[in-house]
Amino acid sequence: MVKDLRKYAQSTNFRLILGGLILVTVVAFILIALFYGINSALFGLICVFATLLPISIILFLFFLLNRYISNERKKQE
Repeated sequence: MVKDLRKYAQSTNFRLILGGLILVTVVAFILIALFYGINSALFGLICVFATLLPISIILFLFFLLNRYISNERKKQE
């Protein structure tokens, strides 16, 4: 059985970042709702998702670029 430690580290890092983002978003939503009300919390949630949209598009483009480069390297070998 061959273990790919790089793939394991990459998936672990992804899960940690995703979990951290979810945790921060949920805690921020709850705190805003407690102090300012549910309407302000919903607006804050909309702002968070609007901020994450361009970041996710950029990360998706990096992912596509990485796949393209990997395929081209395999073709050259």
